[in-house]
Amino acid sequence: MILRIARRWRFHVLHESLATIYTDCTNRYQGDDSAQGLARKLDSARDQADMTEEVLEEFGADLRQHAPARYAQIVESAAQYNLQAGRRLRGIKFSFRALVRRPLSIRLWTTLFLGLLGPRLIRVVGRAEPARKAYRMLSRLGSHDAE
Repeated sequence: MILRIARRWRFHVLHESLATIYTDCTNRYQGDDSAQGLARKLDSARDQADMTEEVLEEFGADLRQHAPARYAQIVESAAQYNLQAGRRLRGIKFSFRALVRRPLSIRLWTTLFLGLLGPRLIRVVGRAEPARKAYRMLSRLGSHDAE
């Protein structure tokens, strides 16, 4: 929605903080690495994939030109969500688009490998605490564009 507003009207960017968002609560959607949290993420993956693809379709060219790092993050998210939803071909397509930019990214290769296992097997693997610890370690290697 913000991108639609930005396309239609001119506005000024403020450098002052207008809000504080706390990310240390225990029940955060993205921060829940439990087996139940993983199941919830897999259940919503199809909707998330549709939303990221919609953003790329409508604003991809503008993002690529004006915010290439954000564009790369959205492509990576489209790959991850499609793979989690069991849409392997779409997930592979977006994975390769991301890997062209960063072929040595451990995060991207891991996402692709795990995604090819399929959501059913990801759920089984995700029930094991060592597997979730490994996932947490990999996901905290840094931000998408910091690798």
